[in-house]
Amino acid sequence: MKSMWTRTSDIGMLLDLVGSPRGIHFAGDTAQCISKDALFRFANARTLFYERFSLQTSSSGELKPELLPLSHNYRSHKHILSVASLVMYLLYRGFPGLVDELPPEVGDRPGPKPTLYVGSNIIDVLRFGEKLETPQEPDSQSGRFNEYGEARVILVRDEETCDKLQAALGRSSLVLTILESKGMEFDDVFLYDFLSTSPYSHKLSVLEELFKRGHHTGLGSEHNASTYQRSHEDWVGENIVLCSELKHLYVGVTRARSRLWILESNTSILDPVQRLFNQTATLLLPRQYPTPILEILEEQHIGVCPKHGLDFRLDYRP
Repeated sequence: MKSMWTRTSDIGMLLDLVGSPRGIHFAGDTAQCISKDALFRFANARTLFYERFSLQTSSSGELKPELLPLSHNYRSHKHILSVASLVMYLLYRGFPGLVDELPPEVGDRPGPKPTLYVGSNIIDVLRFGEKLETPQEPDSQSGRFNEYGEARVILVRDEETCDKLQAALGRSSLVLTILESKGMEFDDVFLYDFLSTSPYSHKLSVLEELFKRGHHTGLGSEHNASTYQRSHEDWVGENIVLCSELKHLYVGVTRARSRLWILESNTSILDPVQRLFNQTATLLLPRQYPTPILEILEEQHIGVCPKHGLDFRLDYRP
């Protein structure tokens, strides 16, 4: 059973109904538990197995269900998975008690690096995307990939944004909330203004803090480890909303099969985002564009331009 049962009370009831530790199978990704009150972890399920069946069986193996990580991703190509791995790394560093830490996802397919675009004209970018012809396959002779795939979606934070953007673009554009997109996949994903509208948009430097934070193991003494644990628990309590933000970002990123565009309108987020990806992105040098925005977006590479914003390729390897 897929882990749609995301509350321990629901899982406990299910175990009572099944009545046997051999009669149930859970599968899922706890980083995608973004519904309200969804706090499922496989560690919780293992604890419930022991509590429910410890008096019914003498087999220790049945009381310790095997956790089998499925790390090969057949949907997204390796560059998109690099971005997903970075988001998961931040989740593991900040909220280790709220998600199951698994090996980084692996993908064999090549593809174009995702694009982060920061500028005031992201509606133009979306309108331009609708005008492009739908390519079928990458050019095997040149080795270059088509800019856009067969199915496109625009993912937004909430229903209010969805309604406003749908009205601005028309019904020909597919606009979904990130929650609505769970379980779906698309060739091209445009993640619309997610960081700019985040409650953390004014303090995205907290992501840098997570990126640099070391694990508390090996701190030198039991006292230091205990102090770190208490201070980290306080930090988690103060920043619990960030956990949900990162999970939503992860779900949005991993809907893409071929191309991922992260479109942001708030230029104040530029510095912390650029610093975060400084070692993991290819940042192209600034250059002025005399051509209109639609012609700019047809180019294979877009650089930094004061008028049109920032475009660089995310490439994280854990």
